[in-house]
Amino acid sequence: MLGLWKYAASDLRVASIIDSDEEIAKILIKVEPNTRKIEEHCQKYQQLQEQERLRD
Repeated sequence: MLGLWKYAASDLRVASIIDSDEEIAKILIKVEPNTRKIEEHCQKYQQLQEQERLRD
């Protein structure tokens, strides 16, 4: 389920480039915070994995 936010944000960004629409911009504003949270979570998880790998 988490991956779908990434794809949604990506698709909406492309759609806004192709056809600048106010409705797309409104939806993108709602989707981007969730996408950022997921990306931050993934980065933290990757950092923790890297730290664990370096400890071993």
